[in-house]
Amino acid sequence: MREADANKDDFLALLAHELRNPLAPIRAVAELLRLPNAANPGQLQRTGAIIGRQVDHMVHLVDDLLDMSRVRRGLIHIEKAPVDLVAAACDAVEQVKPRIAQRRHQLHTDLPHAHPCVLGDHKRLVQVVANLLGNAARYTPEGGSIRLTLRPAGAMVELSVQDNGIGIDPAFLPQMFEAFAQGKHGGGRTESGLGLGLALVRHLAELHDGRIEARSEGLGQGSTFVLTLPRLPDTVIVAGPPVACDPAPPV
Repeated sequence: MREADANKDDFLALLAHELRNPLAPIRAVAELLRLPNAANPGQLQRTGAIIGRQVDHMVHLVDDLLDMSRVRRGLIHIEKAPVDLVAAACDAVEQVKPRIAQRRHQLHTDLPHAHPCVLGDHKRLVQVVANLLGNAARYTPEGGSIRLTLRPAGAMVELSVQDNGIGIDPAFLPQMFEAFAQGKHGGGRTESGLGLGLALVRHLAELHDGRIEARSEGLGQGSTFVLTLPRLPDTVIVAGPPVACDPAPPV
């Protein structure tokens, strides 16, 4: 009980820190807009981009908080229908493209021509894959490599996200998917984020009768997350991956 209370206290402190961080650049650009040359189109475009990024970050934090609250109260329900998992993966790639490009990562996709289908909620599966890709982008130093792979595995289908980032302490692997827990990575520094994304991934995977697993050889050795879902038998869509799945080159 004491450990749980301490984790929640740490989480609340982290939440306050994460919500406050975006306010500094937003305040700075607000002051900038008061200057006489604020009407300069180029300046307006840059300040608008800064505000957009910070607001998106805050929206993501709040969405994770709301989703975790719903999960803990059993209020998340999914609408199950046949889902083209390649299409869901490509939609997730589209969501995280800006973050991956900003950190100058190389994103490689290895997706089958015959698209396996699962019974699930397209929107929630996109959220799962986007969280895994976003996690890889966050914990991989700039200019790193991320690989998204999808392949049938008997009656199941496996989607993996592999990176060459800072890795995971093996002692922390059993806690990876717990809410209010966040790993200590290289140099003992806690990375930014609330530590809720992977907890949401686990709950959403379970709602789809699937599972999620984390693997790492240790700090500095990168990590791999494997999502396993039941595959709908004899249900595939034969088509090339959507154009949206083509990753944007680093800038």
